[in-house]
Amino acid sequence: MILISGFVTIVVSIVLMLWIFKMKKDDPFPKFTVIKVLIGGWLSYLISSAISIAALFAVPMLRFGPADYIAAWRDAAAGNAASLLAFSQQSTPNIWAALIKSLIAVALVEELIKFVTMRLMARKQDTVINRFDAIALCALVGIGFQIFEDIGYAATGGVVLAISRALMPFHFTFGAIMGYFYGKYKKWGKKSDLCFAIALPTVIHWIYDFSVINIETFEILVFPAAVSVVALWAITVFMIVKIRRWSVDEEMRAYIAVEKGEQQNA
Repeated sequence: MILISGFVTIVVSIVLMLWIFKMKKDDPFPKFTVIKVLIGGWLSYLISSAISIAALFAVPMLRFGPADYIAAWRDAAAGNAASLLAFSQQSTPNIWAALIKSLIAVALVEELIKFVTMRLMARKQDTVINRFDAIALCALVGIGFQIFEDIGYAATGGVVLAISRALMPFHFTFGAIMGYFYGKYKKWGKKSDLCFAIALPTVIHWIYDFSVINIETFEILVFPAAVSVVALWAITVFMIVKIRRWSVDEEMRAYIAVEKGEQQNA
């Protein structure tokens, strides 16, 4: 089953990548872009996972205090399972803590890391020369990240979750939204667009992850989770349709550098 979920993840990702590269066939990205996307996705996933794990340790420390937390670690090292179990059972589900954790340790961290990855790739000349390039590159970075994230879910035994997530390429959607606003920033230089490039995908990601991940802990989230899934699917379909149209839009394909020069000379 792990192989099946991994296969589904790879197939969906390859289909999306091929679709994007097909739209870029007349002005392709520089060589080795696919390799860079995969390496960037792998590194992004490792970094975000490390931060998320650190957050898991930080939550009980904030709740019980460093001294209690250190004592629990000593009990674990000494093999005192009973004491460690008692410590872990002190923690009760807190919806506000889950809300903050979903924002800081998941959505914000992942979107910031993907943004930094995209910016590093965009530094190479002729990588982002128009607004559509920004959308395509950010979407590719999102796909690269999701490949390893979904494989991670499958490797930990979450086969059903891994398959369902593979069929819901939402990191692609987050990336496309990020690229849309980053492209606007590249063209007009407005800081507000740069903020939106990070903030909007983060907020959408936050709402989705918080409601879906915590649905078993908080029954009140059943309806919000269903709504968020449907809404995000609608946004994904909308972005796919728009990306196809943007790929043949002369304004989206216009060279950013040329337009900036013309504006300065006007």
